[in-house]
Amino acid sequence: IALLLFILPATGQSADGIGTTIILVRHAEKIDQGEDPDLSPAGRERAHKLSGMLSEAGIQDLFATQFKRTQQTLMPLAEATHLEIQVRSAYRTDELVRTILESYPGQTVAVASHSDRVTEIIEALGGRPVGILPEQEYDNLFIVTVLGDSRAAVVRLKF
Repeated sequence: IALLLFILPATGQSADGIGTTIILVRHAEKIDQGEDPDLSPAGRERAHKLSGMLSEAGIQDLFATQFKRTQQTLMPLAEATHLEIQVRSAYRTDELVRTILESYPGQTVAVASHSDRVTEIIEALGGRPVGILPEQEYDNLFIVTVLGDSRAAVVRLKF
């Protein structure tokens, strides 16, 4: 599956008028053991699929939570793009959103988070509510383009 990424024009996001794009996923499948589990074999496979889709999407930075499963979801992409994964607290959505919007205007970043946090991040970026992500659903990929004035376009894909 190939992903073509088009960045939409926006107002007030960067000097050249381009919106900020956030590619947002929930971590891949995990092993159901412990408080901070690793990815399962299926999760590692999904992480590699994500890397194949996004490695040439022009991503400038990667963000994951403090939990191994989110970092492991982005690890193949980090290796392919030679980017370091920036670790942020899963519980500080406002700080993550502020960092992205202030530090990456007009650029593209990828974020791996958790089922409940993905929806919270989308809404904090100005996107419409996307509903609850089921606990056993790992194949959602959201492209959020911040359009300015607290508005964002949201595209939901499956991978």
